[in-house]
Amino acid sequence: MPTEAEWEKASRGTDGRIYPWGNTWEANRANSEDAGFQKTVPVGQYPSGVSPYDALDMAGNVWEWTQSVYIPYPYNPADGREDLSNPAGKNFTLRGGAWLTLPINLRAAYRRCQTPDFHYLYVGFRLARHL
Repeated sequence: MPTEAEWEKASRGTDGRIYPWGNTWEANRANSEDAGFQKTVPVGQYPSGVSPYDALDMAGNVWEWTQSVYIPYPYNPADGREDLSNPAGKNFTLRGGAWLTLPINLRAAYRRCQTPDFHYLYVGFRLARHL
């Protein structure tokens, strides 16, 4: 899984956009509460919501786990958030929002946390390949 910083860069790009596609909410670019599906949809159903790094569904569909421990910002990779020892005793960061999420919480910078044993139908994961 990506770190939280990797996830955010893949979603926001280097220009710090609010949503993966730009700075204005557009309901037709993500599976959110506005879409009305009330469930997950196949990846890629919203190609116009693609991020600057060609990543799909970075906003909506399911909340995505990152491998980063939830620690308040500003981001500092040396503050323990990337320490994966004793995962059962930590909260990890989720990003991206889900199909039942309001647009304000689908912003690329929005974050929430859960313990690693949390599972529900609106939470998933994204794999990342480090080159």
